[in-house]
Amino acid sequence: MQGLAGACADVYVKGMPLKELVFGRSMNDNKRLKGLIERKILMHLRAMKTDKIIKKVKYCIGRTHFDKAEAKKINPGIKYFSCNRILRSDFYSYSWDIEKAEKHKLFGIRSEIPYKGLHYAVKVIAKLKEKYPDVLLEVPGGLRVDEPASSIASYPKYINKLLDEYGVRENIKFLPSLNPQEIAEHMMSSRAFYQYSIIENSPNSLAEAQIMGVPSVASDVGGTSSYAEDNVSGLLFEVDNINECAEKISRIFEDDELCLSLSKNGRKIAEERHDIKVNTEKLISIYRELTK
Repeated sequence: MQGLAGACADVYVKGMPLKELVFGRSMNDNKRLKGLIERKILMHLRAMKTDKIIKKVKYCIGRTHFDKAEAKKINPGIKYFSCNRILRSDFYSYSWDIEKAEKHKLFGIRSEIPYKGLHYAVKVIAKLKEKYPDVLLEVPGGLRVDEPASSIASYPKYINKLLDEYGVRENIKFLPSLNPQEIAEHMMSSRAFYQYSIIENSPNSLAEAQIMGVPSVASDVGGTSSYAEDNVSGLLFEVDNINECAEKISRIFEDDELCLSLSKNGRKIAEERHDIKVNTEKLISIYRELTK
């Protein structure tokens, strides 16, 4: 199971004001008919095609309670196999050190699509700035929020507007696309990994943070709770609850013992979940069963 287009389509523009969807369109959106409304419609069409395929198959492989429920909802007769993912090799060799992390720095996720939730994160950072003026969120992926009006897309245009509206332009740093080593290095220098997405299935970035021992605070959406247990191996929050999210990040900033506990427990569960040998053998056993 990969993508779950129907779930993505349902929340594609969650949290965005209607006036932004209608009147915040960029020149490029209008010229190419690729605004957020059109993209949401296309995602729904993609979901219809995906569902037709899932209805025809007998078997699927997944990783979370969420994709199992989605698969069974679309095709009640499907046989579901569980097999966890092997992460990119770079992340297995790092170990987070609280003494080397910047106390008020967070590392986020790629955010070029509205359902990745950056518009919520901007408001959280604004809330945190009231108490921590030096708070910093690093956003990887090369989101260009300051392009000319003739070329910028509507979502980065909206984010650019929010940066000024909430006074956090200096507190959110947009990084280019990073290779695995660069991602690991940025995570290692951060106090915590921050997942603010509106929908996830098996969140790779969260898993990569956990395997390195980086404390994590994550939106409790989709399959995230299959990866992190609240107050044990991560801190979970309701995605649209700005105050709850800010409070949980504040706990990470203030409490070294909590950070070390989240780091230890997150790493332990991630090492078990993403064990290379175990997952390789599991995948082989699934294919052997299917080819009997």
